[in-house]
Formats: sequence, C-alpha cells, structure tokens
Amino acid sequence: MKICVGNGHQSQRLCVALVARHVGINLGYQTDVLWLQHRDELNHELFVVMRRLTSADTLQRLELDEVFVDEGVQRRGLQLTIQHE
Repeated sequence: MKICVGNGHQSQRLCVALVARHVGINLGYQTDVLWLQHRDELNHELFVVMRRLTSADTLQRLELDEVFVDEGVQRRGLQLTIQHE
C-alpha cells in the first residue's frame, strides 16, 4: 500500500491514524521545512510501523472506505488498484 502526504501537518495526522504518535511528535517533523529535510527518516519510521499492519488494518485506521465512496474522488480517479505479481 502506498500512502502519500503533502506536508508536515498531513504527516502528523497520518501518524496519529496509524497509532504511531511517537513518530508524529518528533520535533524533526513539526514544520514543513523540517518534514522535507527529514523525509527519508520519516518514511523509514512509517515503513516500520506499516509493516506490522495489514492492508485492512491500514484502511480501517485511515477511514479510506469513506473517502473512496466520495463522488469527487471517484470522478477524479484517485483510487488505483494495482495487481501484484
């Protein structure tokens, strides 16, 4: 599962949703500038958290089922299903 965030605030919200608050409160990720500077570290920390979650767990925590039924999201084609080999 690939999840993208656009700034430090979204990253913090993602951490809360994934029950990774310890990552979200890291002072190195508190502003957009710091978030960009430490993006590789943040990605690694979130990777470690997400490895323990199933896709179903992640979808439930992020409440994405509600997002993807939104008419605007469907119209824009923002959900992609990718076949894994």
